[in-house]
Amino acid sequence: MTMTTKSLLTAILALGIAATNLFAATKDGDLVQNSKGGVFLIKDGKRCGVPSAKVFVALGYKWESVTKIPDAELEAIPKGVDLIAPYKTAKDGDLIKGSKGAVFLVRDGKRCLVPNVVVFI
Repeated sequence: MTMTTKSLLTAILALGIAATNLFAATKDGDLVQNSKGGVFLIKDGKRCGVPSAKVFVALGYKWESVTKIPDAELEAIPKGVDLIAPYKTAKDGDLIKGSKGAVFLVRDGKRCLVPNVVVFI
């Protein structure tokens, strides 16, 4: 079977359109999951890891809002910083963001400063 240049270009274009429709485009605010179970929030066009289920729940997210996407699609999204819990709902072991980029670890219900860490969220 011989294809003309026009029919070849038409076939390539059709495949390109079909390929773009295989995956739903992600947008800011989407929660996505990779094949290993990692959950990420899309924020400012970047994938921000959710470090634990405790942080996920503390931030008020719902598991039914998470969409599984192929690893290749997730890896194509630039990496952002991981999310940390807000202080009001933080529990022992959580990291929380303080003022001016300070980061604290909650231990025995108290904030413990983590030195030399800056968070840009």
